[in-house]
Amino acid sequence: MRSGARGVSPPAGALLAPRNDALLRTSIYEHIAPETREAARSCVERVVRSGAPDSFECTIPSEYGQAARYEARVSPILRGGRVTTLLMICADVTERRATEASRADLPLLSAGDDVAP
Repeated sequence: MRSGARGVSPPAGALLAPRNDALLRTSIYEHIAPETREAARSCVERVVRSGAPDSFECTIPSEYGQAARYEARVSPILRGGRVTTLLMICADVTERRATEASRADLPLLSAGDDVAP
């Protein structure tokens, strides 16, 4: 199965490249940060092998030097019982992950603890 992008939604194209055409016929792995590339490869291989949906998180650097964190859901399209195409839907989880990280730094409160106004 080829790993080239066959179609890209406008928002994703705006994040990664000045033109959506620049993404077509490229490997998705070219756009994922090296430190999260293996998670993407492993997920895609599991979906192709099992025929079951799966997900992964990855970092995608933009052309402007900022990186965003994405949750990607990968679903197989089956024809004749074989995986012929993968559908990948990505959601930007950068802000959610930053909020979770900041909350992890806060002390846990118990019932009866005084909370300053």
